[in-house]
Amino acid sequence: MSFSSRLSRLPLRAIVQEFGGLALVWVGEMAGLEAYALPASLAFVGVSALHRYRRGAGFPPPWVALNGGAIGFGLASILLRDRMSPDYFAAFCAALMAGLFLWGSFWRISLIEHLARQRGGDAMQDRAEAPGIDRFFRFYTRIWGAFFAVRALVFIDMARMPAHHGPEAFVLRLSLVFMIAASFFGPSLYRLHRACQSTR
Repeated sequence: MSFSSRLSRLPLRAIVQEFGGLALVWVGEMAGLEAYALPASLAFVGVSALHRYRRGAGFPPPWVALNGGAIGFGLASILLRDRMSPDYFAAFCAALMAGLFLWGSFWRISLIEHLARQRGGDAMQDRAEAPGIDRFFRFYTRIWGAFFAVRALVFIDMARMPAHHGPEAFVLRLSLVFMIAASFFGPSLYRLHRACQSTR
């Protein structure tokens, strides 16, 4: 099986394990169930931690960061949401996500590469098949960090200029869908990155 085909397999189990806590918090907030989001996230993280402990899987930095972030977002929602406007609170959360991805780009194994390893098994092991893959993953992790940083700035603008709310809210939703969709084309993005590097 080629590097590209292994890289492109859907990481459903890894996504649930790594982002499940955050998803519960976000879905709870969107559904207006903030009071239940944090307990649900705590229960999910607890079960995930017990499962990893029993399997001897350990607790790598991405798992700690993402699930710790989920608990942090849940606490922030309870403590800060009533003290901040919705847009400023969204900007605060987006800034935290930007910081997480930026931090994750400096890990020994970057955040995005960790997720790719989770979904691809041993697909990341043979670096001879993919020269420059470490640089690509670090760059792509920083792209996600920049994306969330821009989202934070847009939310601040929406809070200050209510007239911009409609168009900017639509762009925010569309851009998030685009970023998530692009993540399913990892091999193509890697080849594009390699092509850009080779032209320098």
